[in-house]
Amino acid sequence: MDLFADILRAAEIETEIYFRASFGHGFSVAVPEDRGRIRFHVAGEGASWIGIAGGGRVRLDPGDLVLIPHGLSHVLACSEAGLSGDVPGLSRVLRTATRPEPELQPDWVDLGGEGSRSILLCGHFACANPLPHPLFEQLPPLIHRRAKDGAGFAWLDQLVAHLHQEARRQRPGFQAVAQRMAEIVLIEVLRELHEDTASGFGEALGDPQLRRLLEALHSDLGADWSLDEMARRAGLSRSGLTERFRGRLGQSPMQYLTDWRLQTAERALRNRQRSVGEIAGSVGYTSEAAFNRAFRKRYGEPPGRRRRRVAAADPGG
Repeated sequence: MDLFADILRAAEIETEIYFRASFGHGFSVAVPEDRGRIRFHVAGEGASWIGIAGGGRVRLDPGDLVLIPHGLSHVLACSEAGLSGDVPGLSRVLRTATRPEPELQPDWVDLGGEGSRSILLCGHFACANPLPHPLFEQLPPLIHRRAKDGAGFAWLDQLVAHLHQEARRQRPGFQAVAQRMAEIVLIEVLRELHEDTASGFGEALGDPQLRRLLEALHSDLGADWSLDEMARRAGLSRSGLTERFRGRLGQSPMQYLTDWRLQTAERALRNRQRSVGEIAGSVGYTSEAAFNRAFRKRYGEPPGRRRRRVAAADPGG
């Protein structure tokens, strides 16, 4: 069982490329908060600065990547000084932005400023199935991957550079290619981050006993899981498992199981060939009524209504 792949597959990550932005001396813009999205900026040319709400700020050099996992408001600027003071909002800046080559490079937007240009590729990742998971919830407010620190990951640096080449050349299929490449970059950065993290989800993956349990849960959601059985699978006492699980993942083993069952069920409801009762049983609920109550508590509506609403929104799905 590849836990990482299973979680990413369930999240159904979608990518949107906004534009390839250029700007010069004196430029700054305040980007509003957008919870539920992982914003990203990939530096192509020149230097730029990003500051997030709460005080974190970093300089971006060519090849650098910044992720803002929780959609916090932030400021983009050509210099560190530009992060402070009276910074215009994004909507105002976009109203005066120009497109230097609208026919050849429709995604190239010049945002203003004077002199030599800095270039960023900007966009976001969003989860189509956004039930919180520690893999995403425990990410720091800002992730900065510097190109000069990429020893051992040269292929990733080449991929980041190729993203900018795709954006600049605007070949047929650019959006599709750039979206896939950006997703690969996201996955690799997440892997690096959690492999190097001594706490949270990364620590849980590195803990043989917790990893064994997590793999068992993800492999067989329909099993009759109890805390006793979980403890047995992990090779720990009930109290030892609960303490370690909560310390790494921020929730109890039973709550994690419930969350994952409901997220899996929500995805399964889009398959109209299976009844609600069949889906409930496949994720471990022996009672359809109990499943309905749990689903309503999590999603604010019963599973049957959610299925009808999703079907109405996507009649061809």
